[in-house]
Formats: sequence, structure tokens, C-alpha cells
Amino acid sequence: MLFGDSHANHWFGAVLNAAKVGNWKFKTMTKSGCPAVTVSVRRYKSANYYPECNSWRAGALGNLQSVKYGRIDVVVMSSWHFHQVLTSTYGSNFTGANKYATWKKGMSTTLTKMLKGVRQIIILRDSPDLPGDMLQAQACYAKYGLAAKTKCGTTLAKATSAGIWNAERQAVAELPATLRARVKTVDLTTPTCPNSWCGPIDGNYLAFKDDNHWTQTWVKARMNKPVYDLVKAGMARAA
Repeated sequence: MLFGDSHANHWFGAVLNAAKVGNWKFKTMTKSGCPAVTVSVRRYKSANYYPECNSWRAGALGNLQSVKYGRIDVVVMSSWHFHQVLTSTYGSNFTGANKYATWKKGMSTTLTKMLKGVRQIIILRDSPDLPGDMLQAQACYAKYGLAAKTKCGTTLAKATSAGIWNAERQAVAELPATLRARVKTVDLTTPTCPNSWCGPIDGNYLAFKDDNHWTQTWVKARMNKPVYDLVKAGMARAA
């Protein structure tokens, strides 16, 4: 199963490939703008609270706990790391350490509920966020061609949230040992930013369709094998 927001969904091609190669059943449970982590958020780049996220997530986790979807051996999970996380339903945004602590607590909640009905979980680190608007990556490629790799983009430190990734890893580390053994956190993102530079081009591929989503063409070309290896290992552990 693939679970999370659109930043889980852009792994779709690679996870689907893994299911086909391994002859495993595949189900998606994603909702754009709604992180897998149990937190309240605003709509994407908006000031408006997104209440549907909480109801969607609660329903999905409840169905996983009750095994309504049938046996789920492996869940691949990912979420955008730059969500506006709210202090309360219609409150202000958490920032800094408070945001990281809230995200960790929310991840702990999601994992604890999910592990009641799921055998193995793989948490993938979020993709980079490039500077500019949604068309920036394509505009940069149109202007510079393959040289856009270094002409556009930003540093790994700016493109990713180390604080949120650490919060996710800490949430896993603090699980009871029997549960912790069933969750893997995997960073496939850092290697996509050589020399700590995240650009829109990788080899001969335009890797980004906008400022924060990878293209399916690039995902299938670069991520099919590592994702298959992860899912295959997860399926073996779940057996």
C-alpha cells in the first residue's frame, strides 16, 4: 500500500513497478495536501484549514486497524515536509522546535495505529523543494537545457527539512522494540542532490514537474530498483 499525500503519490510508478515485478497486490491510499502524519494542516500554500485531511486520515487508519482492506504486508509512506502545521483546528502555525515536536508526536500516533493492522512500514524521506513557482523547473530547463542542473535549484539544506526528517526518525526510535523492528526509515532523497545541490535535472532527465514533485518518468528510471529492493525486503520480513 502507498499511503500519504501527493509526496507519497509521486512514488506511485516505482511502487507499482515493485508490485508488478513481485506479483504482489497493490493499493493506494493517498490524498493531495494531507500528510500521513496525524497533524492538522492548512491547505497547500493557503491560509485555510484543511479539515478533510483529519477525517480522511482517521478513516484510513481505522480501516487499516480493523483490517478492512484485507491483509496489508507493507505500507510505503511519505509526506511533504513543508506543511503548515496548526497549533489547533483554527490556530496559528507551529514553527521551529515546536513544529518538529508536534510532527514527531503525530508520526508516533500514525505508526501506533497503523501497526495494529499492518506488518511492515517503510517511511521514505520527502523529496526536495526547489525555489520558485510551480513552473520554475520547466522554465529553467527551457532556458538552459541540461545545464539547468546547476543553473537552477538550491542547496540540500534549504531544499529539505532536516528537522522534520529527524522528527520522523525519532518517532520510530521511540517505539517499543517489537514495533520498531517493523518500521524502516529510508533516505533515497539525499543521493539525488550530488554535492549537496538539488537541481531540476538528473542526467538526461527533467526530474521535477513543478517545484516539489518528481516526474513519473524520472521516478521510474531512477527509483524502480531501490524501491523494489525495499518492498521486496519488507515483504520478506512480513512473511
